[in-house]
Amino acid sequence: RLSPPRRYAVSLCLVGLIESVMTLQAVDEITDSLPSSLRSNQECVAQGVANALCGVLGAMGGDAMIGQSTINVMNGARGRLSGAVAAVAMLCFILALSPVIELVPVGTLTGVLFVVVLNTFHWPSFRALRSAPRADALVLVQVTLLAVATNLAVGVIAGVATLAACDAWRRGGE
Repeated sequence: RLSPPRRYAVSLCLVGLIESVMTLQAVDEITDSLPSSLRSNQECVAQGVANALCGVLGAMGGDAMIGQSTINVMNGARGRLSGAVAAVAMLCFILALSPVIELVPVGTLTGVLFVVVLNTFHWPSFRALRSAPRADALVLVQVTLLAVATNLAVGVIAGVATLAACDAWRRGGE
C-alpha cells in the first residue's frame, strides 16, 4: 500500500498524463488535424523526463495546460511559439512581477478560470447522451462527476474499469 505522499505523486502523474493527452486531442480537434499517437507518446515521455528532473532538483512538475493551449489555438496560434511566449511571460511574472500579481484579487483569477472552463468544455457531449450507447453515456456522466468530486485520475480509472466491465458483460451475452 502506498504512503499518502506517494499516492498523491502517482495521482498527480496520472492526472498530468491524462491532461496532456486530452490537450493534444483538443488541439487536434480544433485544428482539424489527424490525431498522432507518436506525438502523444513524445509528449508523455518528455513530460515524464521533465517532471523527474523537477523532482531531483526540488522544483514543481507540470503538464500541458489545456486551457492555455485551447485559448491559444482558438485565437490563431498554430505553432510552438505561442506556448514558448506564454512560458517566458510566466517566468517574467514569477521573477519580476510577483509583487504586482499579488495585488490581483483571487476572485478575478477564479473568473478567468471559469471562462476558460466554459470555453474548453465540449458542450455538445450533453446532446450526445441521448443517442450514445448506454454504457458510453454512463461513463461520460461517471467520469465527469468523479473528476469534479475527487480528481481526474480517479474519474478516468473508474471510467476505464466501467467500460471494461460493460464490454465484458456485452461479450458474455453474445
